Amino acid sequence: MSDYIRTLQAKDKAFEAEFVQLHADLDRISIRLRDIVSARSQIQSLLKLEGIEPSAIPKSESEGMEITVSERPLIEILTDVLADGKARTTDELAESARAKGVQFGEKSPKRIIHATLMGASRHGAVNKDAGKWQIGNSLLR
Repeated sequence: MSDYIRTLQAKDKAFEAEFVQLHADLDRISIRLRDIVSARSQIQSLLKLEGIEPSAIPKSESEGMEITVSERPLIEILTDVLADGKARTTDELAESARAKGVQFGEKSPKRIIHATLMGASRHGAVNKDAGKWQIGNSLLR
């Protein structure tokens, strides 16, 4: 085998290794971006409850970097689910939020939902009784 062929094969293996590494990095970065967008969305929902208009969440339009986040704040989605008057567990609310397009990334959906609802409960938007969340008096008007 000629040196030329060995050089081409070595280059091919090097590019293959780099491709695999870059793909793994891209997956890791994509997950982190999704987590950041989700976290910012939750924080901004809480800011809105405090009467503060948050800044816009930038959206990535780069191919291969799509980040799926619900267009609506999580608190709005959760209160819409609870608006029927039926009390629900955090697990049930997480399932409903996922069904409505909320992506939680690597974060715990139960933890994110619990924190969001605890903030909303300070304003009477929701309350928790016997381990289940329900719509609060301030939203029943």
